[in-house]
Amino acid sequence: TFFKVLAKNEEWGPKGLTCLSKIHVVLSETTITLLKGRHTL
Repeated sequence: TFFKVLAKNEEWGPKGLTCLSKIHVVLSETTITLLKGRHTL
């Protein structure tokens, strides 16, 4: 596998809605983490 994407949901707003709070992109020996509320270039 060239890469793997993992995501974590959190509750948001009215009951039953969720949003992504954290995303991990794994490339062989490197992991890139994207966090909710942070700017990514």
